[in-house]
Amino acid sequence: GEALAGLDRRAEAAILEAVALWDGAAGGGEEENEALFEALNALGSLRLSQGRVDDATFAMKRVAALHAAISAACAPPGVSALGVPLRLSAGRQLVEASMWREAVAVLEDVVAEEDSDAEAWGL
Repeated sequence: GEALAGLDRRAEAAILEAVALWDGAAGGGEEENEALFEALNALGSLRLSQGRVDDATFAMKRVAALHAAISAACAPPGVSALGVPLRLSAGRQLVEASMWREAVAVLEDVVAEEDSDAEAWGL
């Protein structure tokens, strides 16, 4: 009821604040990009749960672009600065948003780093 709606509004406000904070972070270094990736992934998840698919897709396109940029900057190649659980979550959200190509890129990245991860193979 009302208490749940209040929690949803508070969660949304916190997520939007995190996106704004990290999106405007000076430098756009590894830590800032990882935090923005996580905040945008949370926003995509929230928008999907609200049935706001277009808004979720917009957030998840930014997640996919950040993933590509972060992966390209990783040294050594194949070892992402983004943790496996975070990438699995993003892969799951991308699948849910029907963004198959982007989901495959994220999940292949996980499998390349940790080929025994059953969840990555299952998605």
